Amino acid sequence: MKRKCLCCVRLHICSACIELLKKRKNILEDFATDFSVFVLIYCQRDLQRHMMNLGKRTVVLLWVITAICSSVATDPCNTANVLPNMDKRGLSDHPPPGSRPIDDHYNIPDGGSWYRVEGQQMLTSISTAGLEMCGTTFPIYMQGAIPKLTDGIVSRTVCTITFGNTCSHPQHIKIKVCQDFTAYFLSPPRSTGSAYCFVTEDETSVAPTYLIPKPSLSNKLVTEGFYQRLQFKCSFEPSLEDLYYQVFWFVDDKPLNVSKMAKKTEPETFVLQEKTGVLEKLGINIACSVRAKTKPDGVPGPMSQKSALFFAGITVCSHKKKHLSIAKRKAISVIFYKQDTDMQMKS
Repeated sequence: MKRKCLCCVRLHICSACIELLKKRKNILEDFATDFSVFVLIYCQRDLQRHMMNLGKRTVVLLWVITAICSSVATDPCNTANVLPNMDKRGLSDHPPPGSRPIDDHYNIPDGGSWYRVEGQQMLTSISTAGLEMCGTTFPIYMQGAIPKLTDGIVSRTVCTITFGNTCSHPQHIKIKVCQDFTAYFLSPPRSTGSAYCFVTEDETSVAPTYLIPKPSLSNKLVTEGFYQRLQFKCSFEPSLEDLYYQVFWFVDDKPLNVSKMAKKTEPETFVLQEKTGVLEKLGINIACSVRAKTKPDGVPGPMSQKSALFFAGITVCSHKKKHLSIAKRKAISVIFYKQDTDMQMKS
């Protein structure tokens, strides 16, 4: 982590917090004091004072920064969402007898969501399509062509193939071609037993069948210049085949980041490290999942199970409070906790 105290991380840091901790260095050594009330009071006063001093230029600057951050956060090319069963959505994928077909009516949340698709594109030709394909009962295809990188976000119509009808339940979707993948904004199909159909861009590409065992997480502090940063590593058992691997990171069960494709000889790629916008606060649950490809731009294989959740933060061990006297003989509460991640505490 950067040279931050726990309370500063929890309260998103303010200058008063840092100054307070400099004055309370002796308490840091005990590392058993409930700073929250102290720091919250000081930080609130500090923020109120700065807010009162805000001028028009500062307000405009804050508005610009907010707008930029908002646009980055909402850019579909930053999405890490992946539809399940991407290795079973081709025209040659028929639901096995007695099995449950892929059903995006339940896979996709109400209101829709952006999904990243790599090495595949949504089916646009129905000349060879029909029922019981793409791993589902009623395949969904797209009308129109795949847009170009320079087109930005475009709208397209999708249709469901049903009995005697090649365009049932038409719906609108959005597409944006990104640098390394295509982002699709998809809504849940109007009928059950339906799923979006994706075909490979490279007819020679075949999805690997190797099912990656459940990965595990470890963490450590890495030094960069004058700072130490928290780093998580996703470890898994690779296949004996020469495959490429991709790690998906989840924070509080929400997809956060996707690693670059790499071979098993490049484990340094399968890490998630603290940086601006990533792992900047504690009190979060982290997990990872892995999938493989035969080539970097090929069809992905099945996604592994998620690793066990790792709680990065402070866990309260006891609700029993004691009192500790500090400067000017003021009594404050002490709460016991355990540390779940490696952290460097400095004033």
